[in-house]
Amino acid sequence: MTSLRPWPGLNRRQLLAAPLALATAARARPVVPELPLPPVVDLSALLGPAKQQGDRMTCAYFAATALAEAAVARQTGLPVIFSEQYLTDIKHGGSRLPADETVDLYAVMDIVQDFGMVPASARPYLQKQVPGELVQRPDAALLALGKQVKLQMYMLPYSYRIEDLQRRMLRRPAVVGLALPHNAAGWRDDGLVEPVPGLVPSGEDAREDFPNHFVAVTGYDLRQQMFHFRNSWGADWGRGGYGRISFATMRTNFWAHGDAFMLAPA
Repeated sequence: MTSLRPWPGLNRRQLLAAPLALATAARARPVVPELPLPPVVDLSALLGPAKQQGDRMTCAYFAATALAEAAVARQTGLPVIFSEQYLTDIKHGGSRLPADETVDLYAVMDIVQDFGMVPASARPYLQKQVPGELVQRPDAALLALGKQVKLQMYMLPYSYRIEDLQRRMLRRPAVVGLALPHNAAGWRDDGLVEPVPGLVPSGEDAREDFPNHFVAVTGYDLRQQMFHFRNSWGADWGRGGYGRISFATMRTNFWAHGDAFMLAPA
């Protein structure tokens, strides 16, 4: 897979080691001026309906697809629903499907930048796939269709300030990795995400003990002190597929305090 285009000549180890310098080198768009934040931001209208990843460990693909949908909707004014299956089939095409499809978000963003996106109807998502089966790579016609959608990834500057993430919400949604277990303790059916004392820690302990679950953050509410995000567990979870996480929990369980990503038209 090619290196991420915003950082030519840098390998992934360097990307992880110096996110602030890299974000600057990435020609990231200027931060919104330090004006007072609006009390409420809600970008969910840019996204399609809530989706269900099923039994597969594909949250990174769903979060990246949510950003792609939002970027295109913001540019065109028209809603769009893209295919996660297109991305997973490119990732594993020509090989056997692994039992664990967990992947880092960098790899997914690489695929989006290199191969674009296709409508969900052109490559419907399979909630169940048999590990070990041979994955068919998208054919030339579908790849050509996907490359008509050109998107560019941006990694947000490394920051411990929740306000920095809030300011990014003034433009478009962002993906964050939450140091909380996948669809287990800490995830309430009503969509509120919080650490559970003695079971789900926060801060460094959480980041060491649990894998990341990627979600698309779609806004915030200053009065409630909450971020809102679209999950990938279907419309029956949370509030129509959307969840909430307090500013305090985001601060301690936001993986590495800096791995937040955006997509914009190239």
